Parts: sequence; structure tokens; C-alpha cells
Amino acid sequence: METISSPFSRRALLRNTFAAGATVLTAGSLIGHTAAQDDAALAASAYYRTTDYVNFRTGPGLDYGVIRVLPPNSPLTAVGAASGSFVKVSNQGDIGWVHRDYVGPGNGGSADYPPSLGYKTTTDYVNMRSGPSTGYSVIRTLSSGTQVEVFDAYEGNFQMMGYAQQVGWVSLDYLSGGGGDGGGSGQPIGQLRVTSALNLRTNPSLSAGVIRVMPAGTMVWPSEQLSDGFRYVDLVDGSDSGWAYDDYLA
Repeated sequence: METISSPFSRRALLRNTFAAGATVLTAGSLIGHTAAQDDAALAASAYYRTTDYVNFRTGPGLDYGVIRVLPPNSPLTAVGAASGSFVKVSNQGDIGWVHRDYVGPGNGGSADYPPSLGYKTTTDYVNMRSGPSTGYSVIRTLSSGTQVEVFDAYEGNFQMMGYAQQVGWVSLDYLSGGGGDGGGSGQPIGQLRVTSALNLRTNPSLSAGVIRVMPAGTMVWPSEQLSDGFRYVDLVDGSDSGWAYDDYLA
């Protein structure tokens, strides 16, 4: 039977960066489904869920490495044909294999978590919350300089993020920088916030025409286009595009 990690080594909700060091322990007493039951149930949908703690492996066999351990009800999406007792699925943007005894039908019809955008760093002490507003409970408080993984999901001034095997929401006011390697430099990722009233210009120059004045707190999508200290941006609400001075985007 497939072996799993103990509950003390839960490695769900985050990608491999946060799952590094996950260990595989001996199996506990688990109740699985029969292959016949799974065949009928899984054929009905491309969206699955885990039914217990199970290893998410690099290949279709017990001798393959463990990417991470998935807890019960982790969302899975079919990405290819099954092989023996293993089904090929994606979870949080990673592709791997899960033993069919721990896979059941239905995860609500959604394809796991939004894609990861890379990493950002907290700029001050900030609450990591269970939902996208200050009305949600605090999961934990992150110190200044904490590197977190951010996902392509926004609501209001909050972005979905992950830290220490948990997923939550943090105000964009306290996130800065980013890059695919987590280095905190290079192309900004996700939405950026205007930190002070800022002109949106027709060209990357202080003498260029002003399209509008963006008040502090305006959210924009940054592009890779940089010129003379200006970055080409699109307002999140889709109303305008133009050049903004990069030092006032965070």
C-alpha cells in the first residue's frame, strides 16, 4: 500500500519551494477506495480530490520521489492517462502522480489554486489573513522582510499568498519587489500600487503629456518596458495605459 507522511509533515497548499525537506514516513492506517469504485467515479470528471494524506510523486510508482504530501481534499486536475495504480494529475501548477486509492471524484470543478507569480517580500509587520479583508481572522503575523509566494488572485487591495505551508491573504500595501527566483529584484510581479499621487504620461519623459493623475493607492499592472526611469503600465480597471515613474510604484 502507498505510504504517506504523518500529519506533522503536511505539505499542501504551497509549491516545492515551501515543501522542501518534506519527509516520507511509514504508512498509517488508512481506508482507501477499490480500483473499481475509482474507475467509475474518476471517469465522470477531469477534476479530482484527495481522500486522505497521500504522496504526490514524480512518477507512477512507489520508487519515484515525493514532490510533497497532499492532505485530504486537495484539488487535482487530470493531465494524462493513468498508469497502473497511479493517476497523472496537476496540483498548484505542478504535474505528478498520486495512488488511485487516495483519489476521489470532484473538487468543485475548479483547476486547483491560481498560478504562482513568484515571490514578494513584506515591507513591515503584517497580518496574514484567512480572507481578502481586515474582517477575516489572522492566521499569523509576518515580520518585515519575510519572503512569500504570491498567486494570481486579487480582491480589493489584497493578494493571495503562501508561507510556511499555509495560504492566506496579505494587503498589497505591505508587499514589495519580486521575481521568479525570489531574489527581490528584476521585473515586478502581479499588481503594483501607486505610492503617491503620480502622473500617467503619454511618453517616458517629464515633458510628455499627462493622461491623468493617479491618486495614491491606484493599482496598476506593470510591463517590462522601462525607459529613463519610467515604466509602461495598465490601470487594473482597464481605463488607461501609459508611462509612470517607477520609483513611485511598489
